[in-house]
Amino acid sequence: MKLDLDEFITDLAANREKNKELTPIERAVICTLVASGAKGRSQIASMFRLDPKTVNKTVENWQAHRSFDTRPRSGRPRCSTRPRNLRRLGLLPPLPPKTATQTKTSAAKKQKPLPQPQQPQPPQQAETPAQFLPTGEATDGGQPHPDWGHQLQASTTI
Repeated sequence: MKLDLDEFITDLAANREKNKELTPIERAVICTLVASGAKGRSQIASMFRLDPKTVNKTVENWQAHRSFDTRPRSGRPRCSTRPRNLRRLGLLPPLPPKTATQTKTSAAKKQKPLPQPQQPQPPQQAETPAQFLPTGEATDGGQPHPDWGHQLQASTTI
């Protein structure tokens, strides 16, 4: 069985999407081609539809780390402590199935009662505080306020 290297690379690179991360297999093939000297770096870049800098960086990463795996990225990893998400990840046991009574109860809780239309209230007249009324003016049914006696007498004597 004879393996055609160009056909293998064409098949490998055919499904590659632009601006997507290289797979470990693609990195291994790139480094193998550079190490064997069968192709130049610019030729390898055009075969994989990559920038030549990407080929150089891939080879440098191989030489520095001796691995084709993706290196861990910096930054805080995503974390969740919500029980629902922990169940999705399989870190908590699943909830027991709900009974018919629980289903009816939860459905009733979800239904909100319709708001009742409110009848407009007649505007209330604000009571005027006694201190703002003129001296001697009646506040209820023509009778002067009991606390105003001294003011009434003072105003009538003048």
